[in-house]
Amino acid sequence: LQFKLTTRMENPIDGELQPFFEIHDSRYMMYWLALSEKGYKEYLQKLADEEAERHALEARTIDKVMPGEQQPETDHRMETSRSEKGSTEGVFYRDARNGHHFSYLMKTNGETDLTLRLTFWGQDEWRTSEFDILIDDELMASADNTHRWRTTQFKTVDYAIPASMLNGKNEVRVKFQAHKGKQVGQIYGVRIIRNENNK
Repeated sequence: LQFKLTTRMENPIDGELQPFFEIHDSRYMMYWLALSEKGYKEYLQKLADEEAERHALEARTIDKVMPGEQQPETDHRMETSRSEKGSTEGVFYRDARNGHHFSYLMKTNGETDLTLRLTFWGQDEWRTSEFDILIDDELMASADNTHRWRTTQFKTVDYAIPASMLNGKNEVRVKFQAHKGKQVGQIYGVRIIRNENNK
């Protein structure tokens, strides 16, 4: 059997739907997003809001690293003591365990009203994530994300960087060091951003 769709579509299909066995050597689409008129408008608004949020974040970003990716880590002169990398949902991460660490040299542009934003994977039921964040080998914060979210989504956490750690500097080395017997807990993104009141 063959079919022709008459439903209103954002990107109409020019042609008929055929049995799968007849198009095994052709490109095909198996699923469509079906929405009501109200749902469609809400969906477009959600996409627009997400895009605006991405643009706003990029405007606030002074420097960023995608951990686990070779070029960004090379560009930021990564130093490491037995760290490891992997990926989740196609996004790379870096992790360290049992007192080991990894670090990046990141730009600050001489600014002092900044925040460190880290991205984690929320599904952490088996992970004991306890680690220190150091700026130029000085302790900035200790974090404990063990069983914090329990969700299959990426989560971001902001850590305000004290101005005293940034004064007179155009770049800083940001280090993540696991506590003894624990792990950092897979970091998927590292950003230094301007605070909201300092866009």
